[in-house]
Amino acid sequence: MAPSTRRQRLTHGEAERSRQSTLVENVFMSTDIVRILLPSLSFPSFVALRGTARDIRKTVQEACVELMHILQRAAELYVSPNFADALALVERHQPHLCWLLQTPALAVVAPDSYDEIIASAYHLLQAHLTRLQKLAVSVVLRRAASCTRNAKSKFILLHLGVRLGMFTESTQQLRLLHEAAMQAVDGIRRHYGEGAEESPAIAAAHYTLAGFYTYHHRRKSELGDALEKAQRHLQQALNIQTRHLGSLHVSTLCSQLVKAQVMLMQDNALGCGKLLQRQLQFCERSLGSQHPLAAKMLAVMARLQLKLGKEEECELLQQRVLQMRQAALGLHHEDTHRSAMDVYSRRRQVVVRAPNNQAYEAMAQAMATCFEMLQRASLEEGGTQGFCLSKSLQGMADHVFKDLLVLAKRGTWSRERTLPMLEEAAKTVERLPCMPPDHFSAELEQAALVANAAGALIFNSIGGNPVIMQTSAVQEWRNQHTPYRCAEKLRNLIEELKESSTWPPSLGS
Repeated sequence: MAPSTRRQRLTHGEAERSRQSTLVENVFMSTDIVRILLPSLSFPSFVALRGTARDIRKTVQEACVELMHILQRAAELYVSPNFADALALVERHQPHLCWLLQTPALAVVAPDSYDEIIASAYHLLQAHLTRLQKLAVSVVLRRAASCTRNAKSKFILLHLGVRLGMFTESTQQLRLLHEAAMQAVDGIRRHYGEGAEESPAIAAAHYTLAGFYTYHHRRKSELGDALEKAQRHLQQALNIQTRHLGSLHVSTLCSQLVKAQVMLMQDNALGCGKLLQRQLQFCERSLGSQHPLAAKMLAVMARLQLKLGKEEECELLQQRVLQMRQAALGLHHEDTHRSAMDVYSRRRQVVVRAPNNQAYEAMAQAMATCFEMLQRASLEEGGTQGFCLSKSLQGMADHVFKDLLVLAKRGTWSRERTLPMLEEAAKTVERLPCMPPDHFSAELEQAALVANAAGALIFNSIGGNPVIMQTSAVQEWRNQHTPYRCAEKLRNLIEELKESSTWPPSLGS
């Protein structure tokens, strides 16, 4: 019976609200429900939910601890021959792990072990995360470092944040990351005192600085002789790692790989070759012959062979690396993009030197792979922002559409394949970002400060205006850059090919 008096209605309303509140609490006290809910929560909502009631706090904590265990298990598997199991495990829990890493949740649920969890998972994160995700995690780690009172945790989080986000093109961000990396080395040394030179933690910080200098070695005006600095920090890292971790440890292998890269850049081909051969043997013994780190070593070996003029050996190695990366990391991964671009660039050079049918066919195969990657980048969520962070994708765009025009006119493929390919190419060009990557870079990095619950980024600069260029400026920039000039040419060629009565078509260049 419905309540008839005002007092009865008030009493009934209070009882109903109490019942609903109890129901909500009972629902949120289910670990399964909370586990499913987490990726949809913003960080403030997570904190609010966690503080609602003691039982809910316990349930939320249990769900987060379960995710931490999954991450730690995947991290252990990745630095072993079972690395594929690690990548599959992360893929199964992708939304939840992205949420855990791209928000400060770990700093709340595991403040005493946050730095250790990230440090142990670093190699997995470096392999699995996209650049966009690395950027978000990098910012979260550096912000957490500025808040923690634990000196050791502060500097470990700081240099790991630098390591995951060091691919910046912004001069301002370059300076900030450089200062942070040096601060981490000095801070860890002060924390350990006289024992610093024997600590793997200081070795890891030296490795971060070495990688930073190696990646940005061309920026002499800002960093001076970066390769010499990289060598110095690598030697300090390796002195500790070889003594305390051993030659087969993944950290030692990574430092040796960067050392080989520096040797190659300094034209020490003999030293680079010997070091790579030895490290490949260690890597295969420790991680297996198909591990992504082995692929990185083989990629450097391929560049060495090309530098020595051994193009056939380079071709075989590049193809092997591309296949390894496709199998382990997928077509969407930046390392796979880099390998595809290596093959494509070299085959383009062969065509320039000797433009025969065989060379054109080889270039066309490599171009088709790169075209597929550009299509994916233009269609996937976050793909166009990833394009702004990827030199490999930008390099593909600079050449693929222009080469497609040439190959279509040569009749490289059948009419039935060529026309749809040209149409899709024109659509892909139009989907690519309407903003020059160098202009977008600094704002993009600031935008990574804001991550939504699913791990995607909100692309507005923090505390300022959204990143916008005037339409006229966008159009002027597009008119000056090859990929965007090609869209109209691609559509014009489609019409010409439709009208052509012969195949291969007889068209002007």
